[in-house]
Amino acid sequence: MKNNMLLPNFYGVFEVKSATKNRLRMEIEKLKNNKVEIANLKENLKKIEVIKNFKVIESLGSLTVEFDDKEIDIQFMIGIVLKLLNLDEELLKGREAKAKTLFKSVAQIADITIYNKTKGLFDTKTLLGTGLLIYGLKKFKADMILPGGATLIWWSYRLLSKKL
Repeated sequence: MKNNMLLPNFYGVFEVKSATKNRLRMEIEKLKNNKVEIANLKENLKKIEVIKNFKVIESLGSLTVEFDDKEIDIQFMIGIVLKLLNLDEELLKGREAKAKTLFKSVAQIADITIYNKTKGLFDTKTLLGTGLLIYGLKKFKADMILPGGATLIWWSYRLLSKKL
């Protein structure tokens, strides 16, 4: 009975590798090469009566638990493990995507470059805002078409007046 599709996985925290009726195998980032955490987990797992057997592979951060499926289900077993490792707080913590981090880094480099090249006259935000303002005014004056020019003027205003 493999139902991994219904079981939760949280990238960078834990991943359910296999789940059967009475056996669960998870890879848990917090356990990788962490002797103290593993020792605490083993001590706590021994105290739980429904757990028949368990195995931890330190180098992989892998935990395999065999339990009495008549007493608890697989979802509840995952919850027990997460609670024992205090991962419930980790799941709710905000994360930032790698692409977003990359874009922020590129934007910072562009900002520094523009600031240095213009000798402190512009930064990226000010240059974009000024460009949009000029283009918006030209478009608004030439075509008198709304919302094109007005939209660009609004974007310029928002860029120049508020902190992003």
